[in-house]
Order: sequence, then C-alpha cells, then structure tokens
Amino acid sequence: MIQLVITSDRICEIRESKLKPDENWKDNMKNLIDLFQATTSIIFSTVQQCPIPMRKVFYHIRKEVREVFNDPDVEYTAITGFLFLRFFVPAIMTPKLFGLADEYLTGNTERNFTLIATVLQKLANLLLFDPHESHFDAMNDVLAAEQANMKKFIDTLSSNDSDIEDNLSTHINEVDLDLMVARLCRYISAHQSTLEEALPDKDIISFLGELDSVFGEMKFLWKNYKHQQVKKRDNQLHSTAFTQSAPPTPISREKSRTASFREIEGQKVKRRHSFSLERISIVKTNSKSMT
Repeated sequence: MIQLVITSDRICEIRESKLKPDENWKDNMKNLIDLFQATTSIIFSTVQQCPIPMRKVFYHIRKEVREVFNDPDVEYTAITGFLFLRFFVPAIMTPKLFGLADEYLTGNTERNFTLIATVLQKLANLLLFDPHESHFDAMNDVLAAEQANMKKFIDTLSSNDSDIEDNLSTHINEVDLDLMVARLCRYISAHQSTLEEALPDKDIISFLGELDSVFGEMKFLWKNYKHQQVKKRDNQLHSTAFTQSAPPTPISREKSRTASFREIEGQKVKRRHSFSLERISIVKTNSKSMT
C-alpha cells in the first residue's frame, strides 16, 4: 500500500484554500476515498499475520474492558487506540522510519499520506468528522460504512482464547528461523557501505560475532519451545482419549510423545545453512583490520 501511494500521481488535497487552480475538489476527494479504502482493505486482511501473543493480549483487554464499561464501542477503541494509533497510523505518516520507504516524503506524496492517516485515525476512534472539519464531510459516509468492517476486524483479531491457542500450534510450526536469518544476512550485505562508513572494521566484526552467538541461542530456544508445544498437544490428546478409553501406561504415553515429535521433525523441509560470519562479505580477513 505504501508503494502504491508513493508511485501514484493522484492528488488528495481537499482543503479548498490549498487547491491549485488546475485541481478539482471532487476529483481529489475521490482519490482520497480510493486510497483510504485500499489501505483499510489491506489492513483488514492481515489478521493471520498479527503475532499470536498480541492477539491474546487483545482478547484479554477486550474481556476486561467489557466488564467495566457499559459503552459497547469502548471494547473496540481500547484495541484500535493501541494497534492503529501506535502502529498503523505512525507507519503511514512516516514510512521511512519503519523501513517502508527509501527516503522521507515531500510534496503531494507527503500530504496524501497525512490525509490518509487522518481519516484512518478517525476510523480507529469510531468517530465521524465534526462540522468544523467541513472539508472532510464527504468522508463521513465512507467512515460510517467502514466502521462495521473495523469492528469485524477487531472481532476476529481478538477472538476467544481457545481459538487463538488452536492457531498457536500452526503458527509455531510455520516459523522458519533460518529464513529470517537469511533475510537479515541479505539486508546487512546490502548495507555494507553504510556499516563501513559508520563503524571501524574491528567493531563490525565484533557486531557480527555477537549476532552469530545470538542466533545460535535463538535457534536452541525455538527448538526447545517447539518441543514443549508438541508435548503439550500430545498430553491434551491423551487427556481427551482418557475419557473414552482406559488411560495409557506411562511408558506408552512417553513413546507416543516421542513418536509425535519425531514425526513432526521428519516433516520439516531441508533447512538452510545456519548463519555464519563467512556468509557476510564485509568481514575483513586482513590482519590489520583486527587491530
């Protein structure tokens, strides 16, 4: 979406005092509505990409707020106030700070992002524009329609705890730590010149060495946690089976857990090579760089 707005030649300015002689208010308003709806459509389709821990937090926030406040909208705005006003809106206002653009925005592009963020913030608060914001009047019908989609998005995002737990196992199995490390390696390699300008060679080597150690620990923790989840799911399956048949012996239960873990491990695709300093071209081998 960010690239769509950046590469677009559309003008969204709707404040009449800022319109140029060759600009038309109705055309600009249509441009703003189109880009705003494209933005919300993309955001509302990202439920499954939201980290599971955050979804669990949203569920508990909504549950607690519902018990305290009588206003039905508060359980939604308690979440949107955090998710949109702390993540989506700032990223749209200044995409470069979030790695979504190569440079700071200027001119019409900057103004387009500001207007989109302004409307998105109003939607996140489940509000309409006031009369003193008359240049946004035409957006109120769009906002009223999008409020239903916003609530549906939050309903799905903060679904009950058991549904999130079901998704947790799938989420864990899909984690590809080696892929994430490989992407970071490519990013560091692409910014080799920036590192060389900012740091002396010995600091770069020290930094990369620390990364190597950190990723080794991360990989160990990830495998250990995944193993614990397998054991947890296996115990749940045995608990369910216990109500329908005789309980398994401790030996058979342990064998079952081991078999389940081996089966899942066997289904993994061939892993990429682990992170190593040799994969980063900026590591210096000249002995002078070590001094």
